Amino acid sequence: MKKYRIIWGVAIGVLIAMLIGARYNFFPFIGELIYRVIAFCTFIICMVIAICTHITISHIKK
Repeated sequence: MKKYRIIWGVAIGVLIAMLIGARYNFFPFIGELIYRVIAFCTFIICMVIAICTHITISHIKK
């Protein structure tokens, strides 16, 4: 579990940022469907970046 800490941190951080933005009515585009698509893509992109960073760091440490 310790070696996946950065991935969990990014996932939780992105979800918290989206919830805080939704709490203060921050929707970057008009329309509920478009907001869902943008939020999902943001989450996927952040997770891909976190996973690639984790793989890179683990290869550098070896």
